[in-house]
Amino acid sequence: MPVEFSEIVRSDSIKVRGLRGFRDEGTLRLAKPNGRPGSGLTIVVGANNAGKSTIWESFDALARSLKTSEGVSFSEGRRNRLAGGVKIELSRTDHSSATLSTVARDGSESRVNWVGQNDAFRLPEIVPVPSRRYFQASFGKMPTDARDWMTANGDFTRSRQNDPLSQFTGRLFDVHRDPAKKSKFDDLMERVLGYRLDWTIDLSEGLHGQSYYLKLATSEGGSHTSEGLGDGIISLLFIVNALYDSERETLLVIDEPELSLHPQLTRKLGRIFSEFASDRQIVLFTHAPSLVRWDDVEQGAEIARVHKVDEGSRISQLERESVDRIKKARGGWRNPHVLGTEATEALFLDDGLIVTEGQEDVALLPRIFDQLGIHPAGSLFGWGAGSADSVQHILTILQQLGFSRVVALLDNDKPETAVRLRTKFPSYGVEMIPAADIRDKPLDPRGAKAGLLDEKGQAVKPELVAATREVLERVNDYLLSEGSLSEPESKSSSTGLTMG
Repeated sequence: MPVEFSEIVRSDSIKVRGLRGFRDEGTLRLAKPNGRPGSGLTIVVGANNAGKSTIWESFDALARSLKTSEGVSFSEGRRNRLAGGVKIELSRTDHSSATLSTVARDGSESRVNWVGQNDAFRLPEIVPVPSRRYFQASFGKMPTDARDWMTANGDFTRSRQNDPLSQFTGRLFDVHRDPAKKSKFDDLMERVLGYRLDWTIDLSEGLHGQSYYLKLATSEGGSHTSEGLGDGIISLLFIVNALYDSERETLLVIDEPELSLHPQLTRKLGRIFSEFASDRQIVLFTHAPSLVRWDDVEQGAEIARVHKVDEGSRISQLERESVDRIKKARGGWRNPHVLGTEATEALFLDDGLIVTEGQEDVALLPRIFDQLGIHPAGSLFGWGAGSADSVQHILTILQQLGFSRVVALLDNDKPETAVRLRTKFPSYGVEMIPAADIRDKPLDPRGAKAGLLDEKGQAVKPELVAATREVLERVNDYLLSEGSLSEPESKSSSTGLTMG
């Protein structure tokens, strides 16, 4: 690794307190790129209204304040009255830090303070990309060509981000008038879209004077204006514009990059994020499981989950020691789905998960619940852990990401595994089905097994119905215990058993 690469000052973490749901301080540890794809990615997941956007807003507020050297105004609706004021702190790897805090306990105004090791420090370039990505179809010629165009205006409101007169169009002018920049920009757009977006900026004259617009060529030889642009293309213009000329020192903070994008484009964009994050820091706030790439996590990416605890927001993060064991949990080529998309979807749930040993358990358990007339109060985790021994790795991941209600549902042929899990995870439920496997396996090379279901997996054996009912009711009782989802919510689609 080149010496100059290792000496780049990076952002180490951001702490948030007093903003919206963060009554208590939350800390987000940021990934530091090490030259490997994805190593500089920090991926923030969680359910709706958990607090992800609040963290993005914290980066945004700090970026504005660092650019203007003045604090922003926090409206009463943004402040958490129980916290005693807003405080946002960005720590850097050179032990410098920037702090934005409100002046009065119950006031809107804030000030920014920078503490550096010496007088030669360089302010970090933070480029926040909002989820509301939009510009007016007809626009004027904006003066800015800065990557952090969004922070030029210190006004800290969501409505400004959706302002039709956004200075973002100044960035489009900057790309348009420089052939080298436009070629680089268009190349990156093509990699996401799969085709060349042939665009230019043109001038029109109307009743209200002159205005500019984007003109896009069509495959039929015609063209249409920016008024006909789809939301997905507009969203990509913002994201690619932030990426294409970013520098290794840049900190890119992107809220919900997947909005309005086809799933295939989201996956392509994820690969590009991984590539760029080899030497720069990118923070993604996302609801898209396809953007959580476990290959990136193994290379150094950080994954954090924002969730509610006692009505407040909390940040839980996967520890590097657990990441080092992820390869075991991923199951190898025989079970590539152990931490595949279906499993990753679970990270976006509020809580309430059932972890099984293998994929047959996931496929057949819904049938068993249905036959016994029991409504499941939780969601199955992906397609199982891959084996009884791998359940521990999955539970560790879920525990570190802040899941409080998880049940491990095992076969009863390894009681020692159940004892070990109960000891290691005392707050989680551990249950065993009343059989050595989910179904009969008379020809198993490791030895015949008598299952809960017949060999074809059609029905619970009559002699095991009562015991199976007791186990599944204990699973539900645990998932619906104090602090869990309420009974009405547990019967909604958000908490029903999923088939992946």
